[in-house]
Amino acid sequence: MTLGDHQNDQSSIVVGIDEAGYGPRLGPLVVGCSVFRVAGGPDGSAAGDLWSALRPAVVRSKGKSDRTKIPIDDSKKLKLANSSPAPLMHLERGVFPMLGLLGHAPDNDAELLQVLGVRDCVACGEPALPSMTAIDADQVGILTNTLRRAMKAADVELLAIACRAFDAAGFNRALVEMGPKSEVSFHAVGRFLLGAWRRWGSETPTVVIDRQGGRKHYGQQLARAIPDVVVRVNREEDAVSEYEINSRSGDERRAMRVRFEVEADARSLPVALASMSAKLCRERAMIRFNNHWKQRAPSVKPTAGYGIDARRWIDEMRPLIAEDELRELVRRA
Repeated sequence: MTLGDHQNDQSSIVVGIDEAGYGPRLGPLVVGCSVFRVAGGPDGSAAGDLWSALRPAVVRSKGKSDRTKIPIDDSKKLKLANSSPAPLMHLERGVFPMLGLLGHAPDNDAELLQVLGVRDCVACGEPALPSMTAIDADQVGILTNTLRRAMKAADVELLAIACRAFDAAGFNRALVEMGPKSEVSFHAVGRFLLGAWRRWGSETPTVVIDRQGGRKHYGQQLARAIPDVVVRVNREEDAVSEYEINSRSGDERRAMRVRFEVEADARSLPVALASMSAKLCRERAMIRFNNHWKQRAPSVKPTAGYGIDARRWIDEMRPLIAEDELRELVRRA
């Protein structure tokens, strides 16, 4: 089926958006997006608990007893410590079967990143690595078939998974052009909003976005992201901000509901899947990053790019490479 082909008053489009890598000094900022068509009315209420609807195939837990099911949850809960034997196991068990539903079976990490739309993260000229670190194609095939049956029974359809990324150099350029890093992150969010508006705006999609920081007001940003619209504020509270967007002119009426919610990845499966996709992209990019610098500076231990450990890596690298090269690797905010 071509995306957006059928318009059905008995179904709704639900979009989830979340990011990974907002805080670190090294590696990319990645914003992920997932899109579902869900049985029910066009107000988005039918997507209230996709975890329950897809229970035969999907689980929040990452426990051993759930090996036959697909973990979907906040990526911070599913990502294991880098010291564990397979830190990306649960992210891969969730994302790869979803990609399988869309007909994607990337052979290597470069293909994985490109399938998800992340080209800036394919850096350093490193040789391609296997696309999966902890599971194999046979396991993905079994999980994909289980997921396909559950989604058919629940009348749920996955329409898209995608990511956008800023590597460190791109992030720094964007800071100069756009201002604070919240605006850099929202630029990627805005691209997804505009894409959803153009493709599914005639079906009044509901977009749920995980809210970062203390900001409550997004009306002006929404109006900038989507041209020629009227943005109505429904509420702007500590935990959630809700908006209605309507077309200002044109022959075809379009509308969209947008909700920014604190910890949305714990309440919305589409947001959780977006979180997992973004996190998997970032982690695979960091594997490439560390492999590259391990060759050039064997004495420097790998880094996840956050906090004290990022400062340690930068300090250890400073005597080993030119300052302008190091500057290109470090995010300024």
